[in-house]
Amino acid sequence: MMRTPSLVAAALAALVVSGCASLTAPAPLFTTADQIGPTALSEGVWIGVDEDCPARAAARRSGRFQRGCDVFEIRRTEDGAWTLTGRTDLMSAPPNQDATNEAVVFVLAPVSEHPSPDAYAAYYLAEVRQEDGSTIFVGVVPIGTMPATSFTTVSIDCGAILRDGPIDGVAVTYRSDDTGAATETIQACAASNPAAVREAARRALVEGAGALIERNERFLYVRPR
Repeated sequence: MMRTPSLVAAALAALVVSGCASLTAPAPLFTTADQIGPTALSEGVWIGVDEDCPARAAARRSGRFQRGCDVFEIRRTEDGAWTLTGRTDLMSAPPNQDATNEAVVFVLAPVSEHPSPDAYAAYYLAEVRQEDGSTIFVGVVPIGTMPATSFTTVSIDCGAILRDGPIDGVAVTYRSDDTGAATETIQACAASNPAAVREAARRALVEGAGALIERNERFLYVRPR
């Protein structure tokens, strides 16, 4: 997982796993009312598992985690949204000495347009709120029993989701060359409605299925506090 100066940026880097342009929206398209079904994630302390932080680190029940582990706390808010907050107090080596326990706020909705209110979903989308009021989207795949104690993420990458053609409700911006002429390289893509986001999330999962199986990076639940 990419190291960044800000812990909140580290949280976003952990969620948005691709370095390419990801699907965004100029304003939120989902609300807590879209979080249909039982609570999907276990609330408490989580670590980001990768080559620098092995899964065995989750066995630690007190004190700081080993160097290389990014530590976060995932909680529901009073209005039903989710927060992912950095826990520098539990990290042996925070991203930098000035890192603070900032929070990322997101809504977690099933990708299916007609989910059962009594059943968990196999695939969710997280709409992550940004400081300027815009949002960025990422797919969330729970692993194992529910509510999830482990999950991995799927980047809703502009290039991947548009490989099979345009999506109604997704606007694309292309990079310009030195002369100002548009190129075929995608600079950004933005959704205007929830249906477009759900279709993009479905395409992203299909495109990334192979890499998803091979990836060792994931979030792993550790303890309630």
